[in-house]
This record gives sequence, C-alpha cells and structure tokens, in this order.
Amino acid sequence: MKWLVTGCSGFVGTNIVNYLIQKNEEVIGIDIKKPKINNIKLFKFIKFDLSVRKGLKDYINDVDYVINLAAIVSIPYSKKYPNKTKSTNVKIFRNILHNINIKKTKCIIFASSSAIYGDSLKNYEKKKISNFFSAYAQSKYLNEIDAKNFYKKYKISLIGLRYFNLYGSFSNANSRYSSVIPKWINNLIKKKVIIINGDGNQSRDFVHVDDIVKINYMLAKNFGKIKTFKLFNIGSGKSTSLKTLLNYLVKFSKIKKYKIKFRPSADFGVMESKANIKLFKQSFKFNFTKLDKGLKKTIQFYER
Repeated sequence: MKWLVTGCSGFVGTNIVNYLIQKNEEVIGIDIKKPKINNIKLFKFIKFDLSVRKGLKDYINDVDYVINLAAIVSIPYSKKYPNKTKSTNVKIFRNILHNINIKKTKCIIFASSSAIYGDSLKNYEKKKISNFFSAYAQSKYLNEIDAKNFYKKYKISLIGLRYFNLYGSFSNANSRYSSVIPKWINNLIKKKVIIINGDGNQSRDFVHVDDIVKINYMLAKNFGKIKTFKLFNIGSGKSTSLKTLLNYLVKFSKIKKYKIKFRPSADFGVMESKANIKLFKQSFKFNFTKLDKGLKKTIQFYER
C-alpha cells in the first residue's frame, strides 16, 4: 500500500513517516523542507508548496491512504497573521481533496485541533461551534466542513482528529512558537530560565506523539475498509497543571538547579484543557501512554 504524508518534515509527520517505513509501507512525503528520515528505500520526498494546486495531481494520483498534517499550526502566529493562516490552511486541504484519485484513495486522515473548542470544557465531537479564538482554530473547523462535504459527494472515508497538546520526539524546542514541553526540557538542559506565562495553574491534556502515530495508522486501516466521515477528540483524557508538569520534568531530568520566572500574560490560552475521549474509547480499544513514561522518553530524546 502507498501512503501520502503531507507536512512530513514536521514534528508529527517525521514520527509517522518513520513508523510507516518500519511497517514496510511505501511512503510519499510532501513538505516545503526536507525531513529527517534515515531509511529512504521506501520513502520518496517531494518538495512542494501545497497551497499551490498546479502540478499536485501528478504527485498524489496513486496513493491508497492520505495523512494530512500540512498547515500553519502556531496559534500565536495565527493571531499575528490571521488572514495568511486561514487562507493557507484552507487552500492546502482543498488542494489535496481536489487532486487525489477518488477511485484509488481509500481513506484520508486529517489533523484538526482542540483549539476549535476555545475555552469550553464541553468538548464533545457533536457540539455546535460558532466562536473561534484564533484564525488557526477557524481554519481547522473549515477543514472539517470541507471534509464532510467531500465525503457526501465522493463517498471516500475522511477522518478528522481533534488533537489536544502533543509532545514527544522531533518537536521543535528552539522556535519562539515552540510548545511548552520541548521548550522547558531544552531550557533545563541548557540551564536557561524557565518562563511560565501566568501563575502555572493552567492545565493541559498532554498526549504523546507515539500514540498519535499508532492512532493514525489504526484508523486509516480501519476506515479504509468502509466509507464514512468521523471526528474524534484525541487526548489522554487527563489534565495536568503546568506547575506539576515542570516538577515532573525536573524530577525525570535529574537537574537540581534551575530558575523560574513567572511572566504575567493576558493571553496564555485557556485555563483548563481536558479531552472528552468517550467516543474514541467506545469505538476503539487503545491505551494512551502515561505522562511519566512519555516525559522520560522525550527527555532522553533531547539529551542525545
């Protein structure tokens, strides 16, 4: 079987491509920068801007499964450049949908986001959503609408995954838009100050990238056999405060001396985030990686 992974050079994309290659699957990866992939026998990289439709069909006309991760994903960036974020993310997904071979492709898994829920803890998949805190959140919601309409018209399985806070190997630790776990691990290792926006009591649902990889593979194989449109929240179902998270990182990294700076911020995001994964659990048997195990593995990756 042949897989297309868009955004293959990113954090999640790199992990998914490596996993598929280990499974002896043939993979085409598309991105605007070259990925860190060791085994190139089963992998073909194509440098291409997916927001441009012309020429795309030539690359993706012969794939069985699609995993779409290509997007502008930073919420702070999307607030600074809302029009660019919304336009780019919508164009990318529409271009993929309108260039696949509907007679060949069995299933499309696409990345959505818990950001579409804003600050609501009532994050079940059928909840009606109307207010968006960022252009990124709105773009992901528009992707879902496009996917649903495409399924109705062409009867290809489209599965949207509303990710909560992802972490793990290959996550960028050095960008100004880096997420908290790689940034804090990097700062601890390099003896830099740990910056906490707000009071540190805000909490997040952290889910390890290994789980994301396995879920993408499992769902593609499962829903490739039938024709449907589904949305799933993907998180651990547990919420951890940033203060507790930092305590874990300090403990597991065995770093005794570090400095913390609390920075008042009116925009550190929602106060609490916790995935409602009832629908996913009803549909699949899956054990999520425990936070302590996932953090230890992630620290080992950045200590290499």
